Amino acid sequence: MSTAVIIGAGLAGLCSARALQKRGWQVTVVDSNPAAALGTSFANAGMLTPSMADPWNNPELLPYLLKNLGQESSSFLLRAGGLFSSAAWSLRFLQHSNRADYRHACEANFRLAKYSLECLQQWQQELGLEFEQRQLGTMKIFRDADQQQKSLALAEQLSSHGLDYSALDAAAAVAKEPALAAIEQELVGAIWYPQDSSGNAHLFCRSLAERITNDGGRFCYGENFRRWRWQGRKLSGFSSNSNDYDADAIVLAAGCNSPKLLQSLGLELMVRPIKGYSLTLDCTGVSSLPQQPIIDEALHGAITPFDNSLRVAGTAEIAGYNLSKTPARLQNLRQLVRQMLPAQAETLLTNEQSEWAGLRPMSADGIPYIGPVDRGGDYDRLYLNSGHGHLGWTHCAGSAELLAANMENKSGNISIDAYAAKRVLRRA
Repeated sequence: MSTAVIIGAGLAGLCSARALQKRGWQVTVVDSNPAAALGTSFANAGMLTPSMADPWNNPELLPYLLKNLGQESSSFLLRAGGLFSSAAWSLRFLQHSNRADYRHACEANFRLAKYSLECLQQWQQELGLEFEQRQLGTMKIFRDADQQQKSLALAEQLSSHGLDYSALDAAAAVAKEPALAAIEQELVGAIWYPQDSSGNAHLFCRSLAERITNDGGRFCYGENFRRWRWQGRKLSGFSSNSNDYDADAIVLAAGCNSPKLLQSLGLELMVRPIKGYSLTLDCTGVSSLPQQPIIDEALHGAITPFDNSLRVAGTAEIAGYNLSKTPARLQNLRQLVRQMLPAQAETLLTNEQSEWAGLRPMSADGIPYIGPVDRGGDYDRLYLNSGHGHLGWTHCAGSAELLAANMENKSGNISIDAYAAKRVLRRA
């Protein structure tokens, strides 16, 4: 039986473990946290969105960042500390914001997202995972006609690859989602994406971890990486603060910490953190709430309904590895609630359960890294599943299936070429 050690017990790591386990591998998942999904997978927006395949480094990004430099109300904020701590990544992130790279990334991300939702549906049928799933689509609302046209242009581009969407005027948007009735006069229209869905990613991870354990997988929590282990010149595993781990394969799925773990190998992984925020609001007894996720394009935020709560999430902040919660950024989310659900906002905000910040692992070109780092070389046991950015929940199952097939030298249902981990750069 082949053995694999997966570093990271978030969405990418757990799904990698599941995809390998179903193929007969013995899997061990190692994480520095005391339980699964306590990092970026803990309180994200909860949306599974092939419709949001566009990377954040779009052709309009640089003018926007310069225009909004230092403004806490900006949906995408660049802090000086974040820029200087990852200057090489920041430069490449901006270089890839040209139209050709942006189009390539959109299409690559959509292919993987569409495949991933198919995989997730199959897993759900096989495993019966409980995570407050809703398959009602998502709705993106617009207060500006130009913004709607830009989103429609992207939707049309992706429609040839299989994206379904419907352009709606304000009245039709309210008819489909009555919770928007109070702001109908402010809307110029909306786009509804029926293939999208939603669910609580943390509950998904907990349910999946339980199933992996029941099927013989092993979890080792509270394990801090110390150093890589070698057999001669070949990488064989790693040591933590308390254990040694050797395996036929090591899968690095540690989110924003993946680049740090590769540095001692002389490898620079072009993945850096982009901070996002969320609020979780108790909605018990509150009426006329959305039944599907609502994305406000202008405010770069979303409201996602779960069974007994609403998740309000959004904003993007390049601030290095700083996880502190800036009050002004959280206030932006509270303002989003007031602007999207004015009648219920104060009751919901009074029932606020938690505020949270997490670091999205964003690749410089907007496409995740999946596959072997150095097949046939000194690091040929090392594989990556990292850099999914805002699409980690959306991409998780498909990335894992694609990775697992590649680890067995088989072709996946889609080509792995666009996501190849050989895009890792070796330092001189």
